Amino acid sequence: MNPIRMPVGRRLLLGCALAATLLIAAPASGAVREVPQDYPNIQAAVDAANPGDTIAISKKTNFQHVNVPTPNLLIKGVKKSVVVDGYINGVGSGEHFNITANGVRIVNLGIKNGQGIDCNSSNGCTIKNLRYSGQLGTYCFYSSGDRARVVGSTLRHCGNEGVYASSDDARIIRNSIARTDEACISVNGHDAIIRGNRVRGCEDDDAIYVSGDRALIENNSARGADGSIIAISGNNARILSNRGGDTYDECYDLSGDNVKFRKNIGTNCHDYGVDLSGDNPQVVANRMRGTDGYGYYLDCPGPCGGTRITDNAFHTNSQDYNGMYVTLSTGGSPLIARNTVVNASDYGLEANADGARIVGNVVRTSNNEHEPALYINGDDNTVRGNRSIGNGGDGFDIDGDDNLLVENLARANGGDGFYVDSLSDGSQLNANLAFGNGADGFENDGTNTAVRRNRAANNHRDCANDGTIAVKKKNKCADGSNFNQPGTASRVKHRRR
Repeated sequence: MNPIRMPVGRRLLLGCALAATLLIAAPASGAVREVPQDYPNIQAAVDAANPGDTIAISKKTNFQHVNVPTPNLLIKGVKKSVVVDGYINGVGSGEHFNITANGVRIVNLGIKNGQGIDCNSSNGCTIKNLRYSGQLGTYCFYSSGDRARVVGSTLRHCGNEGVYASSDDARIIRNSIARTDEACISVNGHDAIIRGNRVRGCEDDDAIYVSGDRALIENNSARGADGSIIAISGNNARILSNRGGDTYDECYDLSGDNVKFRKNIGTNCHDYGVDLSGDNPQVVANRMRGTDGYGYYLDCPGPCGGTRITDNAFHTNSQDYNGMYVTLSTGGSPLIARNTVVNASDYGLEANADGARIVGNVVRTSNNEHEPALYINGDDNTVRGNRSIGNGGDGFDIDGDDNLLVENLARANGGDGFYVDSLSDGSQLNANLAFGNGADGFENDGTNTAVRRNRAANNHRDCANDGTIAVKKKNKCADGSNFNQPGTASRVKHRRR
């Protein structure tokens, strides 16, 4: 028996009618739901919303705690004066927005008197152009989901962190954050970007803290942290063009391999300027001034062949710390070049390294009369074109084997211009200059030292030797000493650590 067949025209007509019925019955996507025009409050609009809708708020003050379980909503203030106030019936506890769905965006609202925005584990949670004040005992913004976004917002008086993102791919950009009870910005996750923020008055913690790999922290300004300006724990971080100071810890506390630390500024650091530990760091063109401890404390446990410490500057510290302290493990050819240290309270530049190139550095007016301005501790280093001027102790102190010193200048230092330690073997001093130093221009206490084409004048004694000379050629010692006489009694006594 054949089934009953409906004519084609009638089938088309019935199909169109059914489609029209479905369109009428289905909720509209991308609808704009207005508060208070369409709904009496934000929660009612959210409860009625579908994914992709916009909640447009024009009511000036909204006393609410809002739960958001619908994904991909845009909740926005129609004008800048719109405020969500969490102070309800004399109680300010509870989140302004408790978000449990992905892709929710909250834009252009004032927030006060509650416990901020809790995105929970929702992905893609975003706030933009928000104005926070007066939070109670918690984060202004919290997210443990990926792709958190905080953009162009002002956060004040957060009872815990200003921004806390415990997830990957967070973006914290162009915010102003101040007077938080803990860290101003804290991220635990990989691939974070923290850029262009202005941070002030972060109590009991760091201004910006990141634990995770491949972070980019760029063009931020931070002052008045109880911790550091920036603290990093993670590999392949880029810390670029940040500035700040007045911290109670290091200005920059960095731990991780392949860190790029460039063009940052730190002032009035109540501990170190920079404390960096990790393999193959790139420390370039930074400026530190006014620390209680080391200006730069740089420790590479290895490998360190790709290390570059160049074009940095440091001025003034206290409490008998070095201006720049560098420890590099063996391997490769690390570079320490064109750094300037002024008025360090202890060693100006101390390099504990083997096979390094130490080139074009300048140390001036470092004050400790018992310590050298440039102290090279290690083997097979090339020390070329450096200048030590007006320091309290020796200009250069060489402690290690087979080091090469070429075309360096020591002038008006309180101790020797160049001192080769008694434990050194096979050092070479070629075409160096020593003028007007308080003890010897050159003093060799090492073994098998080669001295060629060096010049010395107006030192207490120009060229002294208490060790053994393997090669002596074409040196010009103005007083005629020519490495034939012992070091002078007035030479500064060296204090080893």
